[in-house]
Amino acid sequence: MRLKSKILIVIFVAINLFLFSTVSPIQTLMNMQYNEWLYYLIGKGMANGMVPYVDLVDHKGPYLFYLFALINLLPFKHIGFYIVSTIIYSCIAVVSYEMCMLILSGSYVRETLDESSHDSVISMVVAFITHMICSSYYMSFGTMSAEIVTLPFTLISYYLFLKYLLTDGENHPLKYMVVYGITAGISFFTKANAILAFVPIALYLLVSLIKNKKYKELLLDFVVGFISFVVALLPAIIYSIATNSFADMIDGAFTINILYTGTGMPSSGSNIESLWQTLIEFKEWIILCLGSIFAFNYLIKFRKHIIIFYILSLVINLYSVLMSMRPYTNYLAYLMFYMMIVVLFFVKILSDIFFGEDGVLSKNKILIKAPYKRNILILSIAIIIINILSYSLTSEVSNINGVKQGTLARRVVKIYEESDSAKKAPKLLVVGYAPYLYEAFETYPNEKYFATPVVSRKVYKKPYDKIIERIEKGDEDVVIVAFERQMLRDKEFQGAVYNALNSLYKSIGETSYLGEKMEVFVKME
Repeated sequence: MRLKSKILIVIFVAINLFLFSTVSPIQTLMNMQYNEWLYYLIGKGMANGMVPYVDLVDHKGPYLFYLFALINLLPFKHIGFYIVSTIIYSCIAVVSYEMCMLILSGSYVRETLDESSHDSVISMVVAFITHMICSSYYMSFGTMSAEIVTLPFTLISYYLFLKYLLTDGENHPLKYMVVYGITAGISFFTKANAILAFVPIALYLLVSLIKNKKYKELLLDFVVGFISFVVALLPAIIYSIATNSFADMIDGAFTINILYTGTGMPSSGSNIESLWQTLIEFKEWIILCLGSIFAFNYLIKFRKHIIIFYILSLVINLYSVLMSMRPYTNYLAYLMFYMMIVVLFFVKILSDIFFGEDGVLSKNKILIKAPYKRNILILSIAIIIINILSYSLTSEVSNINGVKQGTLARRVVKIYEESDSAKKAPKLLVVGYAPYLYEAFETYPNEKYFATPVVSRKVYKKPYDKIIERIEKGDEDVVIVAFERQMLRDKEFQGAVYNALNSLYKSIGETSYLGEKMEVFVKME
């Protein structure tokens, strides 16, 4: 039953992504969001000989860019997006299924496991819902955010650690430390603060092993875990040394990331304001996460030592979301484990009410004699309702975004190609929320800090200064103004941009679509 269930989960994920998501081959390739376009451009540059952090930089870890480089190396890159995305989301769904089976069974150390079709169906439904939540437009934009890429690794480690905790105090398997180290290393070199998700495991083991005076086991566990962690980092370290980019990688993936703030120059006032906005934006999720403590306690039958780890991990993962101090919904991927627990709790309660021994539908002869049909009925209803409510509708919103990007890109390219200054693959600067224009012009950014803005006090004196400096240098053949949300509110910055442009560039036209406006400037002869 378990193998069949996992096969069905993978099939469901593949079909769902194919029909509804923005990575589907039947959708437009231009249907990505800002962050994903940055990763894509760096990955595409890598696939064509450019070095990340030297030629192009964003404040993410190298493994994320390696993934996007792989996608660009695959034939029919849109299908490559779909294949890689399907693998990632299938891992999330399958591990979620195994996690639910583990919790419902109580422990997997018994020789005879409770793998009833009832528990398997509950776990499958939760896995489907988990996939649809984390792959919806509002979390991952239908493609592959850095947070979504790290999520399977976090869930794998949490699954193994819960499996250990449910053995009621037996020795912690050393092989688990290998998995923790490797998954933590990959996550750390994908996005730096993703490492925080593994801190609860380390802290719990440290305290419990010291408390039980298992010093030899403690030393061995952490030596093996550290070695595994370093091994996971080696491919990126070797690559960066071979390309003379090690210092640049540290600077781009970690120094800039630490200094990354919404204002460019961190201050107590701006940080408090950003934190408050994040709390307000995520208040429903935070409340659900706090409520998940009760749900988890109920599911594991009130085992004190396990709930301690759960609360510890929840506090640290909430901190990981809030430390960003900006209400970006992709950060909510760090809380998916707790959302899964809430979903499992309610699905189990509803299942017990309707299909338990004393349930409302338990006396229905058809359901009793045909549990397989009953299971198919439950799954069908759940899939249809959830797809309509939480996935298909939001993917349509995302598809509108893709139509807007594609339309604007074609119109902007046409304006440029009809000008006297047109040439193939021009040096391009995009000011604002439209990095997909580099792909439309079949060119690469002409500046390593092409993400506007890469908000770091190491690079900027204050927000957007680097953009003005680049315009004033006049190195670009064409500049496209497509102010993003923050830029639209900054009238001083807008004035500085146009003042700089008017001295070296001339406007050759503008276009707009679905509320977004773009103006095209070319360098004056």
